[in-house]
Amino acid sequence: MPYIQTLPDTFTTPAYYSDKEMLLLPAQLRKKAEKKITELQQTYARLKSLLDLYWTELGLVFSFNNFCWAWYCVNSRSVYFKTETFDCVRDDGNHVALAPFLDLLNHSCKAKIEAGFNTKTKCYEIRTLDKYRKYEQVFISYGPHDNHHLLIEYGFTLPDNSYDTYELDFGKLFFNLDRITKSF
Repeated sequence: MPYIQTLPDTFTTPAYYSDKEMLLLPAQLRKKAEKKITELQQTYARLKSLLDLYWTELGLVFSFNNFCWAWYCVNSRSVYFKTETFDCVRDDGNHVALAPFLDLLNHSCKAKIEAGFNTKTKCYEIRTLDKYRKYEQVFISYGPHDNHHLLIEYGFTLPDNSYDTYELDFGKLFFNLDRITKSF
């Protein structure tokens, strides 16, 4: 079966939420989700204008929904690694590659792994530093991400996320504190 047929048809990230679902998000998370969606729309618009100019046939069928699907397929199944840089290309030496079967491994903020490209085997290798028993689920770590990041980028949250944060809105805090103290 071709790899592309194993990919999901849709994702659970806010980019796929209805307007009603977006309104259910807490204000801070909704603001971050809207920022991500705006970034996706801007990236899509730049790419679409290039396709319309240089590859008209693809530009005709390349919708924002298709772009989001491709973006999240790559974003949720890719690895980053350093490679050789070239003078003729502006880049920082970090490149992304799809890693088939990577999506079979779920994220845990407690997972300890070593990962990287092995120049001898010419393979990207992930090794767990945790102990697992036979038939036990093996986890990897996507990095030290809070639940807002996990939801926006990957479409899930963790109930026991040791990297989770809460952002205080000091403007609202002081406004309400001032209101409360005046009532005494």
